[in-house]
Amino acid sequence: MNYRLLSDDELVVLLKESNEHAFKELYLRYWKQVYQSAYKKIYHKEFAEELTQNLFVDLWRRRESLSIQSLSAYLFGSLK
Repeated sequence: MNYRLLSDDELVVLLKESNEHAFKELYLRYWKQVYQSAYKKIYHKEFAEELTQNLFVDLWRRRESLSIQSLSAYLFGSLK
């Protein structure tokens, strides 16, 4: 399956089923945007990287219980 062709909504469904490939695709799709947003808020490279990593770790840990309507809204809302 080519995960790059799937929508965010389809990937979130697979993520809830603990599909690691779906998680990897979401990470690759959003990590740079999340990092840049964090960096613009705090102007500290290492802390922005840590915040980004923690956000995705939390997404994986809570994957089965999350109710996500919009993945980008969830990620950037969580970053705040």
